[in-house]
Amino acid sequence: MILPGVTLFMSPNDQSSSSFAHLLGWIENPSTGGDTPFTHTLKEVVVSHNPPVVTVFNVKEYGRRHLRTLEYTSNMSLCLHEVSGEPYPDRIGGVLAMSGGVPMTTSSPEPSLIITRALNSEMGTQMLIPSRFMAGLIPACLVDKYVFWQSEDDNIIGYEIPKDKAKEDEVGADTESSTRLKIKLSKHKGVDNSGFCNTGADAMVQRVAVSDSDEESENIDKNRPVLTLLNIVMAPAGSLLKQIGMLLSRLDNLSQVLVWSESEVLNVQQACTIDLIELPRVNLSFRAKRVEKIDGTIEHRLYSNDNDGLYIATSIKSRQLVEKLLGSIDHFIVLQNEDNDLFVLIPGCALPRRLVSVARCYDLFVVSNALNHMYS
Repeated sequence: MILPGVTLFMSPNDQSSSSFAHLLGWIENPSTGGDTPFTHTLKEVVVSHNPPVVTVFNVKEYGRRHLRTLEYTSNMSLCLHEVSGEPYPDRIGGVLAMSGGVPMTTSSPEPSLIITRALNSEMGTQMLIPSRFMAGLIPACLVDKYVFWQSEDDNIIGYEIPKDKAKEDEVGADTESSTRLKIKLSKHKGVDNSGFCNTGADAMVQRVAVSDSDEESENIDKNRPVLTLLNIVMAPAGSLLKQIGMLLSRLDNLSQVLVWSESEVLNVQQACTIDLIELPRVNLSFRAKRVEKIDGTIEHRLYSNDNDGLYIATSIKSRQLVEKLLGSIDHFIVLQNEDNDLFVLIPGCALPRRLVSVARCYDLFVVSNALNHMYS
């Protein structure tokens, strides 16, 4: 239904225990007539099964390298980027969600402009990575905040986009908030003899605090911790990270949700803590705290940094109680305090939409309520 007439291929190894699978295929571009040979568009499809989400990328050649551009997602709420265009209702794996983009888009061969720079001999030559090639790989709120340069060792550094000069003059330069995004690639075994960046790799994304915005140097602010980004989308089904991500997706799309760990992370397979959660668009953040209760038991809570004394309620009973009051409204989370008083947190930027028919609206409410109970 999504890619009609396209034959997709998957690696031969067993992927039944994986949280996602990669598929590859190609479609023929429309004929331009004349002596121009037929060209094709390479499609990369990422399929996640819990919850069911299909994401489609076009693989484009850029400076003799193969890079991805995001074209379609079956669930805008659970994608790391908000595809351009008006979302529309779609059903994947029996789950009704708001899709975005067009999966059958094609791309024709075209010239590419490579921009490089050499700030100093120590940093070497860096190549600019346009933001369209980062879309869908890391949360959109980071893509919008940083400009990305790839070093000769293939690692990527994101430098903060300078703030509006007029605003800086009004409030003064905020050097304390300067950060740098460092993306370290851990390449898989095997040699890429094609020279087109076909070697698979895992990425570790870390946010480092710096004392100034000078891109030629890296004056790390040691008073602030190094934060490692955790990937909600690729987290295993049933894991704590996945459950927290599904909960926060009620407040905003995952493209606007950042889950950070302050643990010293050395590789992408290492277990780590969840310490800080940021939702920049709705201007919310939560910090994990270890609380010892009266009976001596230890409980880990996510306290709101914006609502003093309130933390995220995790009991199913609290969720069910609020659902009886709000009915079909499902974009909320429940907070509570030490006295077990309950509070409902609803984002002010939620966009109500009328779906195609009343029947579909009813289906959406039924599915949403089922998901609420599943992830409470």
